Amino acid sequence: MEPKTPNKSVLPLRPYVLISFWDMIQIHLKVISEAVYSLQEMKDALERPDDAEDEGDPEPNDLSCYREEFKELSESLETRFEKNQFKESIARCNTLVGALYPGHKTSKDLLLSHITELLWSLRVELLEVKCVYIPPKNAGLFEREDLFGIAVATMFPEAKLDIKAAGTCLAIDLNTAAIFHLMRAAEYGLRSLARDMQIPMTKSPIEFKTWGAVIDSMDEKMAAVKGPASPHKSEELEFYSSLIQDAKSLKNLWRDEVMHARNMEYTDLDALSAYGHVKRFMEVLAGPRPLPILIPPRLSP
Repeated sequence: MEPKTPNKSVLPLRPYVLISFWDMIQIHLKVISEAVYSLQEMKDALERPDDAEDEGDPEPNDLSCYREEFKELSESLETRFEKNQFKESIARCNTLVGALYPGHKTSKDLLLSHITELLWSLRVELLEVKCVYIPPKNAGLFEREDLFGIAVATMFPEAKLDIKAAGTCLAIDLNTAAIFHLMRAAEYGLRSLARDMQIPMTKSPIEFKTWGAVIDSMDEKMAAVKGPASPHKSEELEFYSSLIQDAKSLKNLWRDEVMHARNMEYTDLDALSAYGHVKRFMEVLAGPRPLPILIPPRLSP
């Protein structure tokens, strides 16, 4: 099976952009490894005694042949990596490009010193680049605003950032952070549910209400429902009762625990369970509603 062509859309290398190991090798690491190899070859050639030079070594008084190689390296570092990532190495390359301008005299010793310093700066700057391994099974969770589907993203645009952050935290095993963002996303769903049920907010806006207070008001609203039974009435009661029960579960299992630091360690199974519950909660809220009979349609977005 032929390896796929490298994905050039990952240029330059930027934070929080998912890139395959294949693309990293072919696009980013290849230029570095080739540059280090080429620089080491130049260094070896310059360190040879004049009477031991190879046929391909440059003339002692004509070192400008190296100029294009330094120019290409500088351009490659600028286009393949984020701005300022290899600031020192690029500056050294550009210094060498100027020093090796045709007609400009540069001694072998000075050039050798510059190359040694360039190799060192590349090593130091490469050590500063840190990578995080994401298992293939988690890759689909990373940096996804539509992680819960288009319907949820459309219905709850204000929750996009927390949904995206929750997925990214799940992808890199930050389980407590994932649950924290999931609970924030679920709160937008809870507010939407309260508005749909026309829960009165007399003393303060819903954004300043506790989950417990909002859920208690929902229970009171459901308990006040009267009138003869009917298929539509049963469907609507079941729909809202199920969502209220989901909100209670989210509150008791995860929201109160994570917001008040009661559980200091969450496993990946805990986080995935919270993810599944919140996703379902938000999907139901973003989906079709039963014909409103008991509770009027939403009055405000």
